[in-house]
Amino acid sequence: MLPKQRTDGSGIKTRSHSTSILANYESRYACNDPFDLGSDTGGSIRLPSHYCGIAGLKPTQGRVPRTGHIISFDGPHQSLTHVGPMARYVEDLSLLFPILAGTDGFDPAIVPMPIGDPNKIDLRKLRTAFFVDNGDVPPTTETSAALNEAAKQIANLGLPVSEARPEPIEEAYDFYVGILWADGGAWAKRLLQKQEQPKLCWNNAYRSSKLFPSLTTLPCSRNGIYSKLAMEEF
Repeated sequence: MLPKQRTDGSGIKTRSHSTSILANYESRYACNDPFDLGSDTGGSIRLPSHYCGIAGLKPTQGRVPRTGHIISFDGPHQSLTHVGPMARYVEDLSLLFPILAGTDGFDPAIVPMPIGDPNKIDLRKLRTAFFVDNGDVPPTTETSAALNEAAKQIANLGLPVSEARPEPIEEAYDFYVGILWADGGAWAKRLLQKQEQPKLCWNNAYRSSKLFPSLTTLPCSRNGIYSKLAMEEF
């Protein structure tokens, strides 16, 4: 069944691409999407895919053009945003990625790199490290069990597996927020000004905000309101 509303990490209830793929997967016939595209800055491919039990790929920076994406190529955090596929299985992602990857003459950050064949990789030459608890948000019992089982299955393939957590991981979120709002929210203001309704409001809404010192006007369209609420939640 297609989840009618699902709360993502921002607190907004959505019907996303991942739920549409899930519906097709569960119904066993093509009433919805066998695959779709997403964009990921802080988890918007990976988290919905995880929530819905499908596969999602945030490609390496410079692989897939972001041409046509609502977030432009400029801004201090542009390198964090990647476009990638979501599908039912990892094998589906392997088919989709070569189609998506490569330069398009528009996105200046895309690099003409060859795509290797994952079937030719000798897994026994790879090393694997994993951690269950990031030291900030404790995982559920089910999540811990799934991660440990995944590590066990990888070890069964002959790969060396060790449990190791990067020590500075507790600082990752602060680094992320620092990069995201390094320009005082100017990128978000430009984004919201692209909304259909030009009327501006909330002139003093963010004057006292530490995260948005320059974001003092926002468009009054419905999407602008949703964006404002998402930013307040963030």
